[in-house]
Amino acid sequence: RLSREIHDSVGQGLSSITLLLGAAEQDWDRRPTTAREHVAAAGSAAREGLDEVRQIVRDLAPADLEDDETGEALPAALRRVAATGAHGVEVQVRVHGDPIGVPAAIASALVRSTRGALANVVEHSGAHRAVVSLTYLSDEVLLDVRDDGHGFDPTLRVRPGATGERADRGRGLDGIHHRAADLGGRAEVESAPGEGTTVSVRFPLDGRGAGRG
Repeated sequence: RLSREIHDSVGQGLSSITLLLGAAEQDWDRRPTTAREHVAAAGSAAREGLDEVRQIVRDLAPADLEDDETGEALPAALRRVAATGAHGVEVQVRVHGDPIGVPAAIASALVRSTRGALANVVEHSGAHRAVVSLTYLSDEVLLDVRDDGHGFDPTLRVRPGATGERADRGRGLDGIHHRAADLGGRAEVESAPGEGTTVSVRFPLDGRGAGRG
């Protein structure tokens, strides 16, 4: 579990920083204002990554998601991930239903799953746009990350020890699946060549609809 958390927080954060700084280098002479924006975004991603490393060392749950009475912390965290973790892709975050507080472990899993899914969008999909949807239902919370990329065949299995694009994508998706299962949820991937990809993660909520565990 720890290796998955490091992959989806530290690893994906460093990947985003690398992409942003590479873009800044390309724009430095011709579009200095844009280059500075890339550098600022990289700095923001680095600070967020440092915060997450500190939190992983402590308890593997982002501090701002704990004791969230209003339910606003999770949507805010997803918007931060969308703003810093998907360079070159236009990302919208949509919230459906009334936000409620969910257990910190589940909120953390949703944030890290979003980060992992968007990293796959940036690195593998060729997408121009992605939509992150967070839906609150009476008995569960649902996350969808949908992109307009070239898609892939999710039934093709990656061989153990394989390297390259498919292997990287496979490890990221496996992490999302395992993280959901560890907390009693489930994850699904819908995709086909030429049709984009949707990664869905859902977790049940307790009878009160706002678990505090």
